[in-house]
Amino acid sequence: MALVDFFISYIEQLSYVAIVILLLIGSVGVPFPEEIILLVAGYVSSLGYMNVWGAVLISFIGVLAGDLLGYWIGSHHGKRLRKLLAKDKFRRVEYHFERHGSKTVFVSRFLAGVRVFFPIAAGATRMPVRDFLFWDTLAAIIWVPVMVFLGFWLGALLPGFVVWFRKVDIVIGTVFAVLVIAALLAFKKRKVIKRRLEHIRHDFFTRTRRTERPFEVLLFGDPSRHAQRVYSKQRVIDKRIMLFVEFLRDGVEVKCLHSNRWLHVNTYRELVNTWSKKLGKPKKLAWPRTGSVARRS
Repeated sequence: MALVDFFISYIEQLSYVAIVILLLIGSVGVPFPEEIILLVAGYVSSLGYMNVWGAVLISFIGVLAGDLLGYWIGSHHGKRLRKLLAKDKFRRVEYHFERHGSKTVFVSRFLAGVRVFFPIAAGATRMPVRDFLFWDTLAAIIWVPVMVFLGFWLGALLPGFVVWFRKVDIVIGTVFAVLVIAALLAFKKRKVIKRRLEHIRHDFFTRTRRTERPFEVLLFGDPSRHAQRVYSKQRVIDKRIMLFVEFLRDGVEVKCLHSNRWLHVNTYRELVNTWSKKLGKPKKLAWPRTGSVARRS
């Protein structure tokens, strides 16, 4: 309860200014839970140190200012978030905010422990500031008065209520931390997979001899979901085929195979027929330019 006592004494001394300062500090990641600050502001108002409607108004301004500060941090320092996440993962975050940004910003206001990250993500993904401010304001209009008046009415029950709120805060924060760690481990695994894919790709495309030539490129399935891209090269002398197969998920390569032996052209055609029956008729693509394959993700 030391943190609550600190908030109470600080707000009693500096009144409205303390609320804004604490909310701004909490918006940049310092563990000053916003909900506890608002509850304490209401409680201090019940003791007569400030007007409760003044506490609601100044808390509302502090909440919006803190979120705009988070948005600014994300928009000006979003490169660090891009480096932290793989390109495909960051693109999914961008895609999510493009489609569901308004709902995400609104709902995140009510999520204890993790709400501080969403304004930063909105800024990093270039969500329009007017849209962000509209939905954040709409959520704050509900959130701020409820929490301030709850603290105002709780009175002596506030310490016990804060203890319960902190437990919820810890649980949500722990779950979020586990998800972040899982994302980082997935990112590391993706980097290992990517290095292996580049090695296999290098063997197929860069070790082409004069007696070999590109044969064809076939795409099976929808590349935006699950797909299979098959490259083949042919020996000019005996017309045998060697394959390099990419497996795509959500447009991103997740695995590839490089055959170690040359197939007879008839055997290759049988494989194509088998894939066509399972995955649908393939599309014929152009053979990639030299150098572009090595950079394919």
